[in-house]
Amino acid sequence: MIARYQTSEMARLWSEESRYRMWARVEAYALEAWEALGEVPKGLSARLLAKLEEKPLDGAFARRVAELEAVTRHDLVAFTRALAEWTGDEEVGRYLHLGLTSSDIVDTAQNALLVEALSLVLEELKGVEEALKALALRHKHTPAIARTHGVHAEPTSFGLRFLSFLAAFQRDEERLKRARETIGVAMLSGSVGNYAHVPPRWRPTWPGAWASAPSPFPPRSSPGTGTPRPWRPSPSWGGT
Repeated sequence: MIARYQTSEMARLWSEESRYRMWARVEAYALEAWEALGEVPKGLSARLLAKLEEKPLDGAFARRVAELEAVTRHDLVAFTRALAEWTGDEEVGRYLHLGLTSSDIVDTAQNALLVEALSLVLEELKGVEEALKALALRHKHTPAIARTHGVHAEPTSFGLRFLSFLAAFQRDEERLKRARETIGVAMLSGSVGNYAHVPPRWRPTWPGAWASAPSPFPPRSSPGTGTPRPWRPSPSWGGT
């Protein structure tokens, strides 16, 4: 997004630091799912989440990822190495990214950020709708010339026109809500999406509601993406 058109909230949400914070959250909840299966030591996820609260990922972390990526030439390898360093917890670092592929983290985090972004848009939309309601009431008796075939017709009111605008925005609000629900999925099924390294019973628990059984045939939005599972990220996700 061009900087001069960004709101401060959107700028923070789509910053590099926010993206890495979301990646780290996905890694943490993946660890929690492995703990539930008894495949990794208990408490790793809680330790990682606690460290992220105590020491949020910032610009210095982003610069460290860039330094490592210049050597590894792989964004997720650089990220996981930087995250292990950042936490200072060798055991957490040993099990980070277990069974996962890059797109599991990148796609899931991207979807979470899109959900947050749409929530910001919907919040602003409320103000637009309220303003249109106020204008419709203020101008319900203000006359205006209606038109048909490009020429003047019977009179109408500016208030009615504002109500028409309001109805259009309300329809758009419903479309945005459906889009937010559609994009709010977690894409997690390991390399090439075939559950070879991540068993279908492996189910990360996200903040909020979690439903839907995994699809037997994972859809592929990009190489390595896996089964979509509905989620509702908490407002704290994204670091805004």
